[in-house]
Amino acid sequence: SLEPAKQNYRLAIAAQPDRVDAYFNLGLACQRAGDVDEAIAAYSQALLLDPQYVSAKWNRAACHLLAGDYQAGWRDYACRLQSAQLAKLHAIPTGPVWPGGMPTSGQSLLLIGEQGLGDVIHFLRYVTVLADAGVKLSLCIPEVLWPLVQASSLPVDLVDAASVAGLDAIPWLPLLSL
Repeated sequence: SLEPAKQNYRLAIAAQPDRVDAYFNLGLACQRAGDVDEAIAAYSQALLLDPQYVSAKWNRAACHLLAGDYQAGWRDYACRLQSAQLAKLHAIPTGPVWPGGMPTSGQSLLLIGEQGLGDVIHFLRYVTVLADAGVKLSLCIPEVLWPLVQASSLPVDLVDAASVAGLDAIPWLPLLSL
């Protein structure tokens, strides 16, 4: 049982309410115990004390997603880009990050694969939304997936990781941010 750990973190917080690590650890204990709402509250308090605490935001994202609050979960999930350990991008573009919103017909956008192969395959379905809107898409994903993309007839230009640096004028977006 994680109850003793949770109780000890609550005692630490009562003694020192500005201990960001105590809130984070309480969040971990609650998350592991399946107390998602309490974990979200603890991570949120840690973030009030330290808004740049990426691990707290990352874990809160997972809790929001588990709780079915997809809007808050995906919003927090964007924090992965603040950490090289979490981002796991297939390439590191030098161009500007897409500012958000739906691109218009004729605009160019570079999509960068991230995480594992299954994540890339899962999120490829959203590429069609952009393609149907007339967005000119370049896609940088592991080359082992290129035959799959080519067989699917997705209207994208495939680029390898080494070529991404030459596309510095094209705004980019991580594939999992679609």
